[in-house]
Amino acid sequence: MAVYTKLIAARLALVLPVIVPIQQQAFVKGRSVLENVMLFTLVHEAFNREMRTASFLSVDFAKAFDSIHHHFIIDSLKAFDFSPLFVKLITSILKGAYARVMINSMFTLEFPLDRGVRQGCPLVPLLFVLVTSSLLYQVESLAEAGVPGRIRIRSVVVPAVSAIADDTRFYLQVLQSAFGRLFSLLESFRIISGCGVNWRKIKLVVIGKYKFPPD
Repeated sequence: MAVYTKLIAARLALVLPVIVPIQQQAFVKGRSVLENVMLFTLVHEAFNREMRTASFLSVDFAKAFDSIHHHFIIDSLKAFDFSPLFVKLITSILKGAYARVMINSMFTLEFPLDRGVRQGCPLVPLLFVLVTSSLLYQVESLAEAGVPGRIRIRSVVVPAVSAIADDTRFYLQVLQSAFGRLFSLLESFRIISGCGVNWRKIKLVVIGKYKFPPD
């Protein structure tokens, strides 16, 4: 099984640069996590220099890949137009995952997993960045449609979202409407995928020199 999953992971890795949006810098060949650091530095320096206010919201997904429903993974593969054979191969790996729980030094009977895969599976990070691409695409689509919250540095539009695997960062104006729309989108993604935000790890950084402006 280990060799089998490694071969599938190698094939999947070849197409990720085409499918996964540039906002995701982890586990995609040809991309660097330094891009995330450079973006924050650019926004921070520009808004301090221009004496404007924006925000940087960092969120972490609870249990990451282990929380994502199998059906959402399969639906995502189909939505990205993977071949029926490839979808079938991934399905066989997901459906073949079982677990046992130790209670009072004794293991329970095996039961099938409807989320995640076996520990150490090389497909885990690749499938995670693939299936969470839908969230990144949706955030950018809303921003392009003129939803309140998009920030700019002069004539340059700043990406609305940037991610390193499950560490996801959002750049938006300090407006209640912007935060409300974003949180609503994150909750919708949780309901559909099973992958929700770890609210204990959420961080908000206000960039610039002014206090919160009125909405």
